Amino acid sequence: MNQNWRRDQLPALIAQLASRPGHEQVRVALTRLIVDGLGREVGAIDHEYRMPLIGGRADTLFASTVFELKTDLRRELPDVEAKLPSYLEERARLTRRPTGLGIATDGATFLAYELRDGRLFKIGEAKADIQNPEALLGWLEPAVSEREDLDPVPINIQRELGRDSLAFRWSGT
Repeated sequence: MNQNWRRDQLPALIAQLASRPGHEQVRVALTRLIVDGLGREVGAIDHEYRMPLIGGRADTLFASTVFELKTDLRRELPDVEAKLPSYLEERARLTRRPTGLGIATDGATFLAYELRDGRLFKIGEAKADIQNPEALLGWLEPAVSEREDLDPVPINIQRELGRDSLAFRWSGT
């Protein structure tokens, strides 16, 4: 976790995301969640990553996870479902992992997808919940996980591997 991060900043960040603040503000807030909230290195995040074989750019990448950022998923979901399969195929090829994870978000809603036999499957959903700001961090953790240091206590097991976790639903883990 970033030394300058204070957990009391999380509710304001989640409230900002919940308002669907627009593509660039979602990118900034998502980066803060990954770097400050989850303690990942900023250098491990790529923005506007060129994918020459498919002629497009992934909005944000972290390891084998592709983040597709939108202004309003309620209107732009067909665009996500059209683009994300190609991005995931290309990312899996480049990372040599069997499948990548795709997360589409407008800040308020986070939808997780993976490819199975060349088809896009939704495997999870989370909301930016102002009443429970820690929940989004817990949900995102497996998508950007580099950790092997979790204590095997019930709350960690439930959060990391329980039925509502991305790790439970994502066949790439």
